[in-house]
Formats: sequence, C-alpha cells, structure tokens
Amino acid sequence: MEKIPFQLLCTQAWRASITHKLAWIFGCIIAGASALNIRLSQDIPNITTSDTLQTVLQTKSPREWLVFLLILIVLFLVRIFGNSNLVASLASLADKANLYNYPRTLRAVWNNFFRVLLLEGLLLIFLSVVIGIISFPLIIAVSNNFGAIRLLGALGLLTFIPIACIVFFIRQYAIFYLLF
Repeated sequence: MEKIPFQLLCTQAWRASITHKLAWIFGCIIAGASALNIRLSQDIPNITTSDTLQTVLQTKSPREWLVFLLILIVLFLVRIFGNSNLVASLASLADKANLYNYPRTLRAVWNNFFRVLLLEGLLLIFLSVVIGIISFPLIIAVSNNFGAIRLLGALGLLTFIPIACIVFFIRQYAIFYLLF
C-alpha cells in the first residue's frame, strides 16, 4: 500500500476546503444545530431519583415541555438537512461533481434531505421495535420476580448496545450509499 505524505494530504485538504464553499455552509448548519441542541440539553437537570423527576415535571408547564420538544425536533431536522447536503456536496471532492443530487438546485437539496429523513425514520422505527422486543420479556419476568430487575436490565442493555452500534454503522454507510 502506498504511503501518502502528510504534507500532501494537508495541502489537498486545504485546497479543497477553500474551493468548496458549499461544504462550509452545510457544515456550519450542522454545527449551529448541534450547539443549540447541547445548550438546550444542559437546561435539563440530571434526573436520578423519583423526587427530582417529580420536581422537574412540576416546575415546567405542559406548554413549556411541548415547546421544548418542538425545538428539539426542529433542531433534529436541521441537522439531518445539513448532514445530507454536506455529504452530497463533498462528493465533488471525490471527482463526482456531476451527480444528479449535488446540492446546486433547491430540488436536489430537498431530495437529499427527504432521503436521509426517510432513512432516519426507518432506523428509529427499527430501534423502537428492537427495544420493544427486548423489554417485553423483561417486563414479564420482572412482574413475577422483582428482585431480578438489575440482572435482567443489564442483560437487556448488553443485548441492545451491539445492535445499536451496528445500526449506527449501517446508518453511516447507508447515508453515503443513498447520496452517492
């Protein structure tokens, strides 16, 4: 395998970042949405006991919770928008600038967004089904023997973590596959 000099790699990356301004725009969109999401997440205190859960739920009105949820959904959609079009705009770096979904037109931008949104929705449904399948036997077992909740919860988590990791890698690959 041929070794690439570090200086050549940095030079090519610098030239690409200067010439492809569209990638900067979509990268800034992702960064802004992620920063706002982190800031909003810091407003939620760490809930560890049922007492703090009750106080947190009682201090905010249902309208405040609804607004908070809507803002998180909008930020999620903005991140999907930026991510899908960033990947499509970076296709030009791989000498694939003549792709039909390169985000030059508004139609291509929205097509990229809806493709990745559909993928995210399908993966969310899949993970919800997996959580339901894992938690259903746990709920039945815990209802018969409450003392087994820690062991069964740990086993359920050990089952879910590899599935979630695999879904994450499939998601990343699928985004590139859908957009390229």
